[in-house]
Amino acid sequence: MAKKPATPLAYLMDMLYIQGSQLARTVHVDRTIISRWRNGRVELGPKSPYFEEIIRAIVKVNKERGLNTLERFFSSLEPGIAVDTEQDLESCVSRWLVDREFEAKYADKESGNSLYTATYKIYKGITGKMDALDDMFDTLASLPKGETFWGYDADSRVFKQNNNDTRKIQKRFLEAEKNKTKLITMIYLNRSQEEIYNMFEYWLPILLSTSAKAYYTYDMERPFYDYIFSIKGKQTLVGINGTNGDTYSAIYTDPMSQRQFDDFLERHLERFQPLTKNLGSRVVCNDFTRENMEAFNRNDTDQYVIATSMSFLSSGKNIIEGILMDLCLSSEEEHRLIDYYDNCRVGLSQFLSKEKYTRIILSLDYIKSLGQQPVIEVPVFSALLKRKVEVAGKHVIKELVSFFEICEKRSQGTDSPEAAGIT
Repeated sequence: MAKKPATPLAYLMDMLYIQGSQLARTVHVDRTIISRWRNGRVELGPKSPYFEEIIRAIVKVNKERGLNTLERFFSSLEPGIAVDTEQDLESCVSRWLVDREFEAKYADKESGNSLYTATYKIYKGITGKMDALDDMFDTLASLPKGETFWGYDADSRVFKQNNNDTRKIQKRFLEAEKNKTKLITMIYLNRSQEEIYNMFEYWLPILLSTSAKAYYTYDMERPFYDYIFSIKGKQTLVGINGTNGDTYSAIYTDPMSQRQFDDFLERHLERFQPLTKNLGSRVVCNDFTRENMEAFNRNDTDQYVIATSMSFLSSGKNIIEGILMDLCLSSEEEHRLIDYYDNCRVGLSQFLSKEKYTRIILSLDYIKSLGQQPVIEVPVFSALLKRKVEVAGKHVIKELVSFFEICEKRSQGTDSPEAAGIT
């Protein structure tokens, strides 16, 4: 059990995650003096020449955090108390620091529990995870522009079970980007090639976003949480998959627990590398070698899309019909692929804004090899139909040509999908 704070100052420092050295620098005293005030060996009172500076420093940290921690705390102690201005908070902090009965105020006498506890909402199952993500994005949409949405999903299988879910999440990412949200994702590459392709598919809006940052790791150590999505400083969704296959998600909204999750993600990010900045010594996919990546890095490129994901950008009906004719599909499978292509065409114009399409990188060696390969597996189709699907390399080349033509027309000022050849 965590040790209870010995003094009112210690309680506020713990609540706001203020380090002794940080407070010492702000107040311009030796950190040993802060330590003595904190543990009660030296009394901190109004007669101290540093008393007012300590108060102002605490209120300043609370404001910088942006979580209204002190406001919520003092309101829970005394409902109706004024906490609207800095002067109100300074008055509350001043009274708190000299209150000898502070422990009786923050602790419940019967249970010993703190009044300031974490609040959370539990979601169960795969549909629960999707509902939780929807709730997170709803919260994000209600916040001012410029928020940071970050996290990772170390177990993306939930998105493979229903392609509609993938498109739904992509749409929410796009909506967030339109609201100037800063998107950050951490991607685990210690998995099968199929899972990597699947991850890239539902993270695609982030990979293509000019305001997003993507990081990767080959670390084999699984994190405690299978997935975390967080609105920095505001709300966090965490989830785990049990040994029996059950999925549990929880959304935390309490400022103190939120701060803990933010700190966890900050430390977690230290294990990751920028997605393309430091990939020179790794072979991420079949179409990217060390030489390829070094050439791309010289152009200071941040994002990329693997070439065999081009079906996501498919646009021409003749290409689609050619692929469908080559494949031995059941009626149900054919409808599934047609629906998929229809959704791709709808989303194509969004991905081909002038800020985004310049970020799509294709390996020239890989494109050349397509003409020499009679067939090539398309992981997107394999995941969609739940079996291995191969198409003729010529179809992928046709898609690339169609895509380049669209990009060229867009660069010349053609905006409508119809005029750009998307039919």
